[in-house]
Amino acid sequence: MTTDTNAASVQYSWSIDQETFRDQCDSVAAAIAAAVDHHGGDLQVGRTVYIGDVVQVKTEGLIDASSIVEAMQERAYEDAGEASEDYLAGVSAEQFKELQHLVADWADRVETVNFWRVGNIASHVITAEDLGETCEAGQPECGPVTNHDSEGVPLCAVCWDGLLADSQDGDVAEVKS
Repeated sequence: MTTDTNAASVQYSWSIDQETFRDQCDSVAAAIAAAVDHHGGDLQVGRTVYIGDVVQVKTEGLIDASSIVEAMQERAYEDAGEASEDYLAGVSAEQFKELQHLVADWADRVETVNFWRVGNIASHVITAEDLGETCEAGQPECGPVTNHDSEGVPLCAVCWDGLLADSQDGDVAEVKS
């Protein structure tokens, strides 16, 4: 079996508002990590991040050769009136492709495309694992982080229940879910 080393792999981009997508990551997990890194402590458990496939924009796709020809025909009419009526009327499909390619080559020399579109957008709810949080107690019986105390300390359900029990005994001043 042969593999095509030229085949482009899917890359992923992330957003918190479904409008501004950032980064081109090699996996969904890397996109989630990039979102967490970008937003730091502002991205909390329960927040939604949108992940989508990166779709590269090709310069030729930004060009409409028929619009260029039409603009030239309109300018010719403004300059010469009806005498220019047949100007560029015989442009073939191949000649339109040639014009599109020429303009794309020029645009690529001036500036490369550094933006992309995003497709197949899916939502992901941030978890404690995404944030790299582990229970502050660090005991073998600790599970995944489910709550934070009033100072933002991450706690698993076992430690949280213990904190609540202590608060009912008057030993702890503040708890927060």
